[in-house]
Amino acid sequence: MGSDSAPLPLSETRFIVLDVDVTGVDIRKDKATGIAILPLRGGRCRIADINWIPLAQPDGSPPVNSSWREQYRAMVDSAAANPIVTYNTRFVRRMIKCSAVLHDLPLPGGRWVDLAAIMGGAVGSENNPAAFPAR
Repeated sequence: MGSDSAPLPLSETRFIVLDVDVTGVDIRKDKATGIAILPLRGGRCRIADINWIPLAQPDGSPPVNSSWREQYRAMVDSAAANPIVTYNTRFVRRMIKCSAVLHDLPLPGGRWVDLAAIMGGAVGSENNPAAFPAR
């Protein structure tokens, strides 16, 4: 069963751009130290709307900021209502999950858009320049 209303155009859809700060890239031993989220509305964002949520201090101990749990829960609520855009969703979700389990927090749900999957070679490397045409 579908919705009776027409889907919103991308220009009217609200997205949450999400990135995770980590101690390294080893999914088994490294930890997330924070999450940055930036709402996109109508394809636009304001730098002032960036919200960084601490998950741990560099030594792994809980954040000093007493409101971090409330900030995290607000991010989870926002993620449930809006698509989340990130790069390498599997890695990002795994790092967030480890912190959520450690601190007894809910996991962000909702719809995730993985830029790594949809960019298909648009991001270059040393051996393979970006696929964007030169201007």
